[in-house]
Amino acid sequence: MIHAGRFNGRIAVVTGAAQGIGRTVAVNMAREGARVALVDRSPLIAEVHAEILAAGGEALAITADLERYGESRLAINE
Repeated sequence: MIHAGRFNGRIAVVTGAAQGIGRTVAVNMAREGARVALVDRSPLIAEVHAEILAAGGEALAITADLERYGESRLAINE
């Protein structure tokens, strides 16, 4: 169930956001007003980013493999 405005003014970082549960969580949080940082190692992250923007949401796509320390640090510093 979508609750419009529930996350207004909030920022969410969603890992694994390119597919499955992560994608669903990211899209729904954006629909509910969150600004979402999408993090995934898959290039499919661009599709989720485009979907959120097309629906009028705010998102930042970060391609990173969080199993690698250096990429994890770069993702957080984005």
